Amino acid sequence: MSIAITLKKVHKNFKIKREDDKSLFGSLRDSLYLKNCYEKIHALKSIDLEVKKGEILGVIGPNGAGKTTFLQIIAGIMRCTKGKVLTKGSILPIIELGSDINPELTGKENIFLSGVVMGLPRRFIKRKYKELVDFSGLKKFINVKTKNYSSGMRMRLAFSILLLSNPDIILIDEVLGVGDIRFQKKCFEKLKKWSNEKKTIVFVSQDMTSIKKFCDKAIFLNKGSIVGYGNSSMVVKKYLMMNVSSEKDLYYEWGSKDIEITSVKLLGSKGEEKDSFKQGEKMIIEIGYDNKNNVKNPMFGIAIHADDMLVWGPNTTSSRALPKSLKKKGTISLVIDNIPFSSGKLFLTVAIHDYSGKELYHRKEKLLFFFVDHGLKKSNFLNLKYNWVFR
Repeated sequence: MSIAITLKKVHKNFKIKREDDKSLFGSLRDSLYLKNCYEKIHALKSIDLEVKKGEILGVIGPNGAGKTTFLQIIAGIMRCTKGKVLTKGSILPIIELGSDINPELTGKENIFLSGVVMGLPRRFIKRKYKELVDFSGLKKFINVKTKNYSSGMRMRLAFSILLLSNPDIILIDEVLGVGDIRFQKKCFEKLKKWSNEKKTIVFVSQDMTSIKKFCDKAIFLNKGSIVGYGNSSMVVKKYLMMNVSSEKDLYYEWGSKDIEITSVKLLGSKGEEKDSFKQGEKMIIEIGYDNKNNVKNPMFGIAIHADDMLVWGPNTTSSRALPKSLKKKGTISLVIDNIPFSSGKLFLTVAIHDYSGKELYHRKEKLLFFFVDHGLKKSNFLNLKYNWVFR
């Protein structure tokens, strides 16, 4: 199988200005030793990689690991400091999805404008128009100015417009987590179709489930270096389990953030923060939120996992727990009167959707972990008593 992307000993360095020292000594030093005013940042270090034609490669790593720089160098948006980058075929970088959408134009006008900017004949755009609108699911709103779209709707339109192009290599940076669940499924089905058509895809994401499900292979970037490469499930496992103490920094999040999760705390019966509970104890999961765009009737939910198995996942819609009006900023607490979970380590995921669960506002996957000690009691998942409390 032919190679679509080759990186040989690729380095990328940046120079950033040091924080100003406004003292007399600092000013004299900076004028005499100008080189000392700048600090060198190694964004990528000696990257060696080959991506086969038709392969879907996942790219994971903590914030600041060099993931976006990695994509920009492959796309030719940025030049490497040292090394060589070879690509075969046309490239479509999907790095800032929606940045080209003109808010003063309707969805339809944006489709035709984008097609013209791509250099496509108007006749071709007309032929593809219905397919694009059907894919976006925005038929009812296609003649509405996009400034009146939600962020999820704008993303759906922007991704659909990309179907006008026919690239050989697609580079995707953290853009498929916005929109409702059905549209995300459509996007991933399109990625698979592109892969079957022998198009090469490099996919940066913090959604580890998607990386494992859709990527043939993955790389784990950390501090500019590849520290893991191979089967996507194995690389994800290495990323998540580097060490227990750093797992709190390794959660991944996505969503439009029209209403944002600002804090999550695990509290004991007296309101004290803790990460270790005994079976039968009271546990409070407190979620802070910022309703920046005055979302009406959002659905709050949590999920508790044991490794990759879902143990429990209640939400406010199914519990009929939402108040008539929601504060601009506040907290919602899930109060579990009697912890029934089995002994061991459990992970907590928190999410906010619209009332129907179709549009995702914010999700923080496996944000926290906690331990349960069952003592001498037996686990009973059927008699779980809980309630939601808004403040």
